[in-house]
Amino acid sequence: MSPRIIRNCTGVTVVEIVTVLSIIAILSAISLPAVFWMYSEYERASARESLQTAILRASSRASALATRVVFAFDNTGHGYSVGPDYTPLASPASPETIERTGELPRSVTINPTQPLLFDSRGYLVDATGQLTEAHLVLSQNGTAFTSMTVGPTAGVTFD
Repeated sequence: MSPRIIRNCTGVTVVEIVTVLSIIAILSAISLPAVFWMYSEYERASARESLQTAILRASSRASALATRVVFAFDNTGHGYSVGPDYTPLASPASPETIERTGELPRSVTINPTQPLLFDSRGYLVDATGQLTEAHLVLSQNGTAFTSMTVGPTAGVTFD
């Protein structure tokens, strides 16, 4: 028997493979910045939402416990803690027990400010017990992207 010769072979040439890989590389280079931008926007939205929710929870907790609740920021600007404070109003505010902690996304920070104090009715007050509002600035990688105002009734608005 003689060996069979296959004449109609089909396959992929090196030129075709290089062309397909080049198209994939070009599409990746075009879409990669958009993916990073979307992730950055997700972190920003997540930070706004989680901080707003945590502030509203602290206000609700103050009403439920009928005592002052402290919403304190850590020194890094990435985290916060919430807890009741049973000491008299004239004393420096600090939670006696920490009931809840939270962290912002890793690239987002909040300007370190004084703790937020919620009285037994759930209102935002200053150290003397007077109704007040607080202004907070959220930054991502050192650039401010939004500011928020916490009103006396713990309503949060974004500027």
